Amino acid sequence: MPCEILKGVRIVDFGSFVAGPAATQYLGFLGAEVIKVEHPSRPDGARLFTAALNQLPPDPRTAASQVYSQNNLGKQCIAVDYATEEGRQLVVDLVRTADVVCENMSVGALERHGLGYTALSEVKPDLIYLASSSCGEGGPDEAYVGYASTFACKAGLGALTGYEDSPPSTFVGSIDVRSATNAALAMLGALYYRAITGRGQRVEISSQEAIASQLGDVYLDCLINGNVQGRMANARPGFAPQGAYRTDEDDSWIALSVETEAQWCLFCEAMENQALATDCRFASLEARFEHRRELDALIDAWTAPRHRVELLALLQQRGVPSGPVYGGKGTFEDLHRIERESYYLINNRDLGKECVQRPAWRYG
Repeated sequence: MPCEILKGVRIVDFGSFVAGPAATQYLGFLGAEVIKVEHPSRPDGARLFTAALNQLPPDPRTAASQVYSQNNLGKQCIAVDYATEEGRQLVVDLVRTADVVCENMSVGALERHGLGYTALSEVKPDLIYLASSSCGEGGPDEAYVGYASTFACKAGLGALTGYEDSPPSTFVGSIDVRSATNAALAMLGALYYRAITGRGQRVEISSQEAIASQLGDVYLDCLINGNVQGRMANARPGFAPQGAYRTDEDDSWIALSVETEAQWCLFCEAMENQALATDCRFASLEARFEHRRELDALIDAWTAPRHRVELLALLQQRGVPSGPVYGGKGTFEDLHRIERESYYLINNRDLGKECVQRPAWRYG
């Protein structure tokens, strides 16, 4: 259940899909009241997303989906045609009572309806207004049309992810959530600033830059060393062995990531293969990384006939960084997450009983 850290804070949420709604939901989990505003003819596109195969809700104005539900928990949702003067005035009156407005529309969309920061700050001088867009304002790509998969690639992440001999990868929801986390942090910062100074402000977020900011080592390697990192599958400089290794059941894998010489020695002990520790091909981190394909083949041969649970118990007991590779079902059945009550079971009016994730933090 939400805590009360932001009790008394009201947010007017014009968000759609994930980047905007997830950001305001984080603040909702902290106790803020979130009022979601949708245009009746252009409702949140997430209403059309469904986890059910080959099923699309029939009418986006009334439909609900698992994705919509996950990112709009506890919000009060209203439909307002703010393209009309009556609807615009309703929004203005609502904003008078609010602390924050959040939107992730195309640049200038709300301004065209007289609902941008300049207009709204006249009726609410200490308003915090957060605007999130694909690439941000003020550059040649200000009007760039994109989703998570496109601005993640524009930020440089796609070129780094995938197999060496395969095309770059594209991404979906997790990218929007990273942008949403930046937006939530920015709103918290603006609320803190207002609490000290009494002043509101306009905050602007570029989703492209939100992703690029998490690739700092990649940019530094290029600027300082002249190295242009490319796709390396599961490999990562500074870690060897690292990857996913099959176990004795169909589509059952473990993840393994060894960084230090101490961890490498512990891993060789777990394998009961001290000869491996002294093999000149694997005598240092640099050597193991250079010969990673040969090392991966040896590890695969060791893990393949073993049961995942027993294998992980063996590795964890020796302090070797490792874990199961879970799909969706495995994640929900993970005993640790069940014990931590990582999920809510809610009664969705349209979808029936539904399992949704709670925030990762706990206050105590």
